[in-house]
Amino acid sequence: HRSAAENHHRLRLGNMTRKGTVGANGTARDSEPDAVAGRPPDMRGITRWERGDTTACWAVTVRRRGRVIQRRFFDGVYGGCEEALDTARAYRDAVLDVFPPCTNREKAAKKQARNTSGTPGVYRVLRWGKTPSWQATLTSRHGLQRAWFDVANYGEDGARARAVAQREIWWKEAEITFLLQDGPSKEAAETAFGDLLEDPDLMDEAALATAMRVGEERLAEINARFDALRPLWLTLRLALRKTGSGGGQRLVLVVSNGSQDTRLTATFAINPQTRPLQAALSLARDKALELMDRLFPPGSSDWFSDAFGTSFDEGAFDCGNGLSIRVRIPGTPPMTE
Repeated sequence: HRSAAENHHRLRLGNMTRKGTVGANGTARDSEPDAVAGRPPDMRGITRWERGDTTACWAVTVRRRGRVIQRRFFDGVYGGCEEALDTARAYRDAVLDVFPPCTNREKAAKKQARNTSGTPGVYRVLRWGKTPSWQATLTSRHGLQRAWFDVANYGEDGARARAVAQREIWWKEAEITFLLQDGPSKEAAETAFGDLLEDPDLMDEAALATAMRVGEERLAEINARFDALRPLWLTLRLALRKTGSGGGQRLVLVVSNGSQDTRLTATFAINPQTRPLQAALSLARDKALELMDRLFPPGSSDWFSDAFGTSFDEGAFDCGNGLSIRVRIPGTPPMTE
């Protein structure tokens, strides 16, 4: 049985299954992507990823002026699907106003690669496939505006000049908006950067460079804050393994804090004369405490010794199944902000 948060359509990409994709990455949009039909606005920029039955997360992706902000929130770290989603939403909301989004006026002022007129939105075309004309175009929230000026009526220079003038009129009359879907992204942008809608000339190259630099500093602060909010989980496995064909045995210890790139291991050979099982278990316990001091806050190893120290006693250790512990470190942050 799946929760409502998990009940989304699937798209296959490599060996991962992506669920709940929130729209296409359209070139006219600055934020990660538009919601598909029926998706609530609070899911924009958030995608579900799953690999098999063991790895599942919510991925946040926000795009601003070529800068891509991404972060994943794993179910196993945050205590479940819903808890991970709550934290993903909080992060998405926190980064929405870090960088100023593009406006429709900025986009309209950019000359496309196929443009040869020197003026954005003005092209020489064959109207109806046969009539040489200069065409003025502008895309606004109301749709595509177009006008043609035939060379036969106005001459080459006159037709082009009229197309340029018409495009300039539309450009000045168009309501200035951010290239974002209605919803949290747009609301956050209008609150943080509303002055750009009143006076778009405020965002010249120098001002934009400053805004992007400040945005990087703010993003670093937000990431540090969410790093500190991340719950810490201990995963410990201790297994008895055979060594070679001579009947020897060894203990294999694996300790992790839940991060994909943090997995510490140690091995302890067992010898009936020099290192019996209990001696190897005691070494494994001491090594586990040492590794915990490297991976977790001060005091965590003391708590672990009190809570699980006897699990390393020979009488308590299951030689067939080994020892497997997954527990949240006490005192680490709550599941959500």
